[in-house]
Parts: sequence; structure tokens; C-alpha cells
Amino acid sequence: MYHAINAYKMVKRAAKWLPKIKKYFPTIEMNFTLPSEEDVTIKSAHGLADILEHFDLDINDLVNGQLENFESPQQPRFFEAKSRLTSGDLMAVANEALRSNYLDGYVQWLKATLKAAKAEDKSAKDITKIK
Repeated sequence: MYHAINAYKMVKRAAKWLPKIKKYFPTIEMNFTLPSEEDVTIKSAHGLADILEHFDLDINDLVNGQLENFESPQQPRFFEAKSRLTSGDLMAVANEALRSNYLDGYVQWLKATLKAAKAEDKSAKDITKIK
């Protein structure tokens, strides 16, 4: 998986669906412990917060699923994610940025969350919860 946002979405899906699959196929041996969906969301959101903190990226590009290609001029300028981050995803990343004391990143993620929530036509009640 070459794109951080695609990986974020895949890990969240895996955390949600693997326990359900395990129930339907109890004879399949899984030699690992499945983390909770909440743990997976927190850890993968932390990874996205780290990317913004440690690389000089434009948050709007990241939110839109675009990661700039710095290595190969023969490749496309941006790597595109299969889907954008939702306002819920963005809020999870903002919270992780705050927990990591990435205060500038926290503000950027919150602004992106607000913008996404408005674009998703979230209710005024939901939008006022973003803080």
C-alpha cells in the first residue's frame, strides 16, 4: 500500500470486518490478536497527524487524498487516494494531533474538519461539536 490515506481506510475496514469474519469462520486459526476498531483508528490517525507534522505538506492536498511525489519526476506529481477523508476521519486525526502536542497541526485539522463537515451537509448541531 503506497498511499497513507488508502492505508488508513484499509486498516479501519480490516479492524471492522475481521472480527465479523472470524465469527462466521470459527475454525480458521488467527495467530494474532485483533486490536479494537478504536485502537486502530487512533493509531492510524496518529500516523496521518505525523505526516502533516513532519513533512511540509499542504493540508488541503492531504485532505483531498493527494500526496506529492518528491522522488521521481517521471511519475505523476501527486499520488491520488481512492477516496477522501471524511469529517469523522479528520476529527480523529485532529484529536491525535492534539494528543501529540502538534498544536499547529491540530488547528489545521480542525479547520479541515469544519470545511469537510459543511461540504458533507452535516447538521448545524454536528458542526458546533467540532472544537
